[in-house]
Amino acid sequence: MDAEDVVLGIVNAAGGKVEGRTYLQKLAYFVAEIMDIPMGFGPHYYGPYSSTITAETNSQVAMERLTEARTGPGYTYILTQEGKEYLKGIQVFDPEGFQRVREIVLKITSTGANYWQLSCAAKLYYLLGQVGGRISRDEAKAQGGGLGWHMSDQDIDTAIEVLQQLDLVH
Repeated sequence: MDAEDVVLGIVNAAGGKVEGRTYLQKLAYFVAEIMDIPMGFGPHYYGPYSSTITAETNSQVAMERLTEARTGPGYTYILTQEGKEYLKGIQVFDPEGFQRVREIVLKITSTGANYWQLSCAAKLYYLLGQVGGRISRDEAKAQGGGLGWHMSDQDIDTAIEVLQQLDLVH
């Protein structure tokens, strides 16, 4: 799967609509991590960020496969009819991959995590990946702080809950 597949697959799996750039980025982060798809995620203000995902999202908007609507302080991405038709055509090349994206997105959305909670979970998961899977609360705060991420105890608790629901930590 490539970035185009991931972006369109995520929006489709989320019911044809994703509210927020940050939320889309975090969905893509977890899809890429779980499916082991290199998307160049690195630290950014709201957690792991991929310029590849941003570029592909913008490309899909330019090709009118997605619409980008300003909604209050953020943006909402909606799969267009052209996008749905295009997606039908490309899904035949990797039906298992698109099904896996769908399963991951549905599992994430079933947690009920909003963009901030998902961002906290992505930050903690990123830090866990950097240190080999185990990190104390104080280490997470210190290492996260070094990346510009302020995480409160409540943020970390929420992140752990989300990651447990996703079966990414025990």
